[in-house]
Amino acid sequence: MKQWILMLCIGIGVILGQSSKRPFTIADLYKVKNVSSPRISPDGRRIAFTVTEYFLEEGKRNTDIYVMNLDGSGQRRLTRNPSSDSSPRWSPDGQYLYFISTRKDGPQVWRLPLAGGEPEQITDFPMGVGSFQISPDGKYIAFTSMVFPECGADADCNDHIQTAMDTGPIQAHMADHLFYRHWNFWKDGKRTHILLYDINQKTYTDLTPGDYDAPSFSLGGGLGFDFSPDAKELCYVSNHDSNEWETTNKDLWLVSLSGGEARNITDANEAYDGDPIYSPNGRYIAYRLQKIPTYESDRFRIAIYDRRTGKHWVITEPFDNWVDEIHWSPDSRYVYFTAEYQGHVPLFRVDVKGKRIQKILDVKTIDEFTISPDGKWVV
Repeated sequence: MKQWILMLCIGIGVILGQSSKRPFTIADLYKVKNVSSPRISPDGRRIAFTVTEYFLEEGKRNTDIYVMNLDGSGQRRLTRNPSSDSSPRWSPDGQYLYFISTRKDGPQVWRLPLAGGEPEQITDFPMGVGSFQISPDGKYIAFTSMVFPECGADADCNDHIQTAMDTGPIQAHMADHLFYRHWNFWKDGKRTHILLYDINQKTYTDLTPGDYDAPSFSLGGGLGFDFSPDAKELCYVSNHDSNEWETTNKDLWLVSLSGGEARNITDANEAYDGDPIYSPNGRYIAYRLQKIPTYESDRFRIAIYDRRTGKHWVITEPFDNWVDEIHWSPDSRYVYFTAEYQGHVPLFRVDVKGKRIQKILDVKTIDEFTISPDGKWVV
């Protein structure tokens, strides 16, 4: 009887509300705020995230950073600036939030003290900052930037060439090989490199020198690079084939933060290897893998690299769907992942050793997720 009464009340509500209904307009769509980039604090008590607002008449949008308690209480807006503030990252001690802002010198990394105070600009690289990550010891920032490969981390060299191109008498795009353009931007002789910024020394180092993109261009997946838990090494994805424009042969490379030659750890696979993430215990690297060379629509699987033995193995081979975002469990036993599955995008996890796959949560569509430090919550 209670169930029947509930259904009846809902039905009456629908009938009474029909007279006030109207078509959903573009103006209505622009009023909807978009929430993204959830990041859980190191102590597992707070969540930082971004909110994007859209302005129809101005043809603009703006993103700001918010924080709230894990239970949803205590929501605070941390940034209020006409420039975009995005990609929040917690410092390892939880005292600061690092983020990318365009408020000065193009996109740069800024830092906001959570105890109170104004944001301060951390990087000042003339070519700007793309994606970034804070090292586990809090000493370094690794970030991507479009640089001239002959300049690398030399800020003055990059700035000189870019200024000459922008202000020179000849305004043209010149290319002598592919890829010379991606979607809405021209490469113009530049390459994506990963630069290491020493926060205390205020110095830049090019970790991926050479005429290669590192990380390689990607339409999805993760950052394309990750710090080892001991902050001594970086793993990144790059394609060093001479005909990179017609191959999918991206590989995982390891480079020491102290310098030296990078080492290819997936050269045996001539298809895609990418989106590396170190396990919290430092033993493994999880990554996404394809098996058919040059075939971009091949199924993405989760593979594991054992840093101690050098062995690789696939842990989702029976799973007949594309694997999307991946994250480790804090105990390094499982890899959580999302995948398009029967019209939904649920959350799954797979046992690294037993390869057992479980569906954990299905709320129709999960766009982004992160696991709490104690492994008890997913946001």
